[in-house]
Amino acid sequence: MSILLTPAIQQSEIARRLVQARRDRLALATFPGDLPLTLAAAYQCQDLGIAQMSERIVGWKVGGIPAQWQAQFGETRLLGPIFSSNLRLAESAVETPFPIIQGGFAAVEAEIVFRLGQDPPALRAQMDAHSAIALVDAVFVGVETAGSPLAQINVLGPLAVVSDFGNNFGLIVGAQISGPLDSREQIPCLTLIDDVVVGRYVLTEGLNAPAQALAFALRRTAERQWPLRRGDFISTGALTGIHDIRESQQARICMGAHPAIVCRAYVGSRIEPQR
Repeated sequence: MSILLTPAIQQSEIARRLVQARRDRLALATFPGDLPLTLAAAYQCQDLGIAQMSERIVGWKVGGIPAQWQAQFGETRLLGPIFSSNLRLAESAVETPFPIIQGGFAAVEAEIVFRLGQDPPALRAQMDAHSAIALVDAVFVGVETAGSPLAQINVLGPLAVVSDFGNNFGLIVGAQISGPLDSREQIPCLTLIDDVVVGRYVLTEGLNAPAQALAFALRRTAERQWPLRRGDFISTGALTGIHDIRESQQARICMGAHPAIVCRAYVGSRIEPQR
C-alpha cells in the first residue's frame, strides 16, 4: 500500500536526499522527487536543506536565471547559501584544491566577491546598489565552485537549482581588489582550464553590475528572513561563464593586474554531518 505524502513531507524528503548525497559525495541520477512548482516552493526546499545541514552560513551566491526562464518566474537572479566548510581563502601563487562530486555537476565561475563590513539593517527590502555598496568593507577576486549531485541540474532549470542550494559547492576568495568602490574603471576577466582559455569578459563599469547583484542578495535575504551579518561574503555571479571542470583539472581565474586564483578539482571523500 503506497503512502500519499503531503507537499511539506515531500519537500523535506527531497531536501534530505539532496543533503545526504552531498555529504556522501554521491551523484543522483534524477531529481529526488517532484520538482517544486514555484520559486517560492523551491526556496522552501532550500530552507529545509539549510536546517538539515546544521552548519554556519558564511555568505550567499547570486546566480543568474537563464533568459528562457525569466518570464515564467518573474526573476533574473537566484540565491544559494555558502557554508563554512566550503569557504576557502586562496594564497597568491598557491594552488587551492576544491572538492567535486564524481558523476555530478562541477564548474568554476569567475566572480566579484563583496565582504560586508557591518550588519545590514533589518529593513533592507528596498535597498539599491548605492545603499548596498555602502555596507561593503572589501572586494575580492573570487571563484564560485558550482556543484551538485545532479549532473543535469542546469538542464532541469531554476527550480532544481534553487532547491539544491543554488548549485553552490563552495567559494574561493582571492586577492583584494583595491580602489574606490564607486570606480567605473574597466576590469578584464579571464578563465583558463588546464591553460586553455575558456572564457573572457570585461566589466566596463567597474563594480556597478556586481553591486546590483549585491542589492538583490540583501533584498531577498530580508524577504526570506535569512541571516546576513558583518563578515559575510556575497558572490555576485559568473562573469566569464559557467565552465565545467573534471577531476584533476586546474582552473586559473585572472582579473586585471590582481594575483590570479589557481585551483584544482578533486573528488572529495564523504563528509560527516556537523554536530
